[in-house]
Amino acid sequence: FRSIVKKRGYYDVFLIDTNGNVVYTMFKESDYATNLLTGKWKDTDLAAAFKVVRANPKAGRVVFTDFQSYAPSDGAAASFIAAPVLGADGKFAGVLAFQMPLDAINATMQEKSGLGETGEAYIVGRDFLMRSGSRFSKESTILKRKIDNVAVRGALEGRRGVTEAADFRGRASLVAYLPFDFLGV
Repeated sequence: FRSIVKKRGYYDVFLIDTNGNVVYTMFKESDYATNLLTGKWKDTDLAAAFKVVRANPKAGRVVFTDFQSYAPSDGAAASFIAAPVLGADGKFAGVLAFQMPLDAINATMQEKSGLGETGEAYIVGRDFLMRSGSRFSKESTILKRKIDNVAVRGALEGRRGVTEAADFRGRASLVAYLPFDFLGV
């Protein structure tokens, strides 16, 4: 698991038994050795992902949660991707989940090749909050910076295009936008 986390850049990996017990995490944060059905973290997105997989544990099923503050990781923005673990007999044996890699997402989104000194690419969720960090901010903008402009509204309504609009820093910009869906989010 350590080599997978290191190679793919995930923040953490979890093994959860059929009863909701977190039996393994690499980082052993406060969610380790707790129960996601009855314990302190039963209302987290990790628990939500577990419950959805557990309710329908079919081979090839993958569940993804949007970024939210995750208390066991000191309130940092976290997103999870989870899938069932099935035995050789096809019987549900538990859930394998990964905490998504903020650093890898930011590295991709903050690549400035072709964007000049002022250009930027970023992801915005349905709540208009950033899901990737701004390359112009020293502090994280994930789940902190709200962007509500004609381009974001257009993308969230399923449109794509190019327009002139003020960027989130208030500067006049040429903005290209498009909707992006990842496993229903």
